[in-house]
Amino acid sequence: MDSSNRRIKCALLNAQSVRNKTTELRELICEQGIDVFAITETWLSATDNLKINELLPDTHKFFHTPRNFGQGGGVGIVLSKTFTNVRIRVVGSFVSFEYLALEFKAYNVQFLFLVVYRPPQLSKATFLEDFSVFLDCFENEKCNVYICGDFNMWLEDYRDTNVKKYIDIMNNMNFVNKVNVFTCRSDHILDAVFCFMGDNYFMNLIVELDFSISFYHKLIMFDISVLLPSKLRTKITFRNKRSLDSTVLIDVGVTVIEEKYNEPCGCTDLNSSRNISVGECVVCLVALYFSVFSKEYDKMCPVVEKDIVIRDSSPWFNAAIREARKKRRLAESRWHKRKTKRNRMLYVEARNEVNRLLRDVKKTYYNEKVTEVGSNIKRLYSVFDELLGKMKRHVLPDGRSELELANEFAEFFESKVACLLCNFTADVSCPYPYFPDFPFSKFLQFRPISLDAYKTMFISSGRSYCSNDPFPINEVTDAPNIDRLLQLQLRIVNLSITKSLVPSSEKVAIIKPSLKGSLDHQELKSYRPISNLSFLSKMIETSVLDQLTQHLKVIGAIPEDQSAYRKFHSTETALCAVMNDLLGFSDDGKCSLLILLDLSAAFDTVVHEVLIEDMTAIGIDGDALKWFNNYLSNRSFKVKVKDRYSESRKLTTGVPQGSVLGPVLFSIYTIELSWIFKLHGVQCKFFC
Repeated sequence: MDSSNRRIKCALLNAQSVRNKTTELRELICEQGIDVFAITETWLSATDNLKINELLPDTHKFFHTPRNFGQGGGVGIVLSKTFTNVRIRVVGSFVSFEYLALEFKAYNVQFLFLVVYRPPQLSKATFLEDFSVFLDCFENEKCNVYICGDFNMWLEDYRDTNVKKYIDIMNNMNFVNKVNVFTCRSDHILDAVFCFMGDNYFMNLIVELDFSISFYHKLIMFDISVLLPSKLRTKITFRNKRSLDSTVLIDVGVTVIEEKYNEPCGCTDLNSSRNISVGECVVCLVALYFSVFSKEYDKMCPVVEKDIVIRDSSPWFNAAIREARKKRRLAESRWHKRKTKRNRMLYVEARNEVNRLLRDVKKTYYNEKVTEVGSNIKRLYSVFDELLGKMKRHVLPDGRSELELANEFAEFFESKVACLLCNFTADVSCPYPYFPDFPFSKFLQFRPISLDAYKTMFISSGRSYCSNDPFPINEVTDAPNIDRLLQLQLRIVNLSITKSLVPSSEKVAIIKPSLKGSLDHQELKSYRPISNLSFLSKMIETSVLDQLTQHLKVIGAIPEDQSAYRKFHSTETALCAVMNDLLGFSDDGKCSLLILLDLSAAFDTVVHEVLIEDMTAIGIDGDALKWFNNYLSNRSFKVKVKDRYSESRKLTTGVPQGSVLGPVLFSIYTIELSWIFKLHGVQCKFFC
């Protein structure tokens, strides 16, 4: 065998609760290099993210079927990320046993692992009937099938008619049990591993007689003679930021733009109606800004591709644990050579010492992290996300290339909104019938922003990076000549808001699919679109937002009961207001009826024509209304999966998610709804 490859290592164990053995099981997976670990009686629920995170090395994934009634039970498979085309197979529901069917590929060999658990209190006769139907679903499988689990029958006792029937069922399906030694402390074979007769891959089955993570069951290990890489590798791309000189980047970029921007503009048709002369075209200026700065940034920090080994990251790992592991391995070796009670006792003590150290060090590590963040709530949430495993849950459906996935997600997100919109028709023939008579105050145009005001906006901005940005803005924030860059950006912002023109490049959203909680990662509907826009577009929107918000305050357009995205109007204040009203009505002897309305894809289904009518109703007109018309028109999005992008898709409805203006525009869109409630004497609270 090539030294750079190894066989697939598999294991089976009835854990009798993973919840209190996560440290020991994780150690076992890492130490033995287990690729496929089938576990019965996991005792995990669908929401046990903390325990699953404690169990999983960074090199593995976990798939499980929790028991959907009562306590206990549950089956799962810890699977190495080396495998591809991973998917869960569901063939029905059976009351007499629990199962998980997991299909995956190693190189060009397809495998199907079935882990089964039969609760002992349930009827054996019913189990035999159900299991026969279950096996029929896999009768024509062309891949290599392995069935393992705890069947809670004494499989060595052929005098038992149920056992005999069970073995006959398996033999008729051409399956043979590879376990021929006792697998539990009562000296019976309860756990089994079945494979096809004549299977050429199965080899080296070992039952660890003295393995004691599970109180009653023994660990079963075996190999599959399909070669896997000895180390899990992946390719990453990065930039060497140490070679970046932010001062030079700004000086060179701004100088080149100033020289080229005075050349004649090629956007004559676009700008003819806006009286824009040479040197005032925001489209050309933004195009120059992107091309020049991206070119200079690529020169200083070129993209580097590197092949790296993925290892289990344990930030709490220290020298004491390393030394304890050495002692444990030495004690285990002595015990295997001489099977004496004393050697056995020394090995158990060494193993328990490693587990104790791991628990103590992890506890100390997270205590220190929580203490370190203090009252910083955002960082505190990050610590808990890391503890719960949410930091590394950027998973995607298996079996497709990155480009295929990007286009599939783009099609799904677009069709989802189209399907919602086809269920209703927007009627704009009778504009704003429910709007009150707001104080007459027209908002006709935006004022140019001063440099001091822009600096204030820049400092308070998130300065996040988007693929549409020529370089990460936070990498030049501390440059001594940052004012040169801010003046250039300010020129772009002021040209946009005074000429009522938003460049098309700043109306493209980059969407990343994000898995919702613990839903099935193979289903596209389990993902939400996380939208990201360029930094320049956000600064343009921020300058508009400040002036728009001031106008809304003057005329009192936003309902008092609207929360979110407003100062002093948070989730907490909304809940307090609802509770206060309910308690007040109760004190007055009145009956309260609470109705909760959740709008599906609310931001994505905003009809632009209706939104423009609503903005007209609150006094927005002239060049300001032209800017909003231009801002909403010709928007598009691309889905990004790793480094691949989908085809561009048009956005004909909706306010941009991830934008600065989106929440306020949606609040304007729902003003009419709040007045409909008020006209009918219904109290309402908006959180949008």
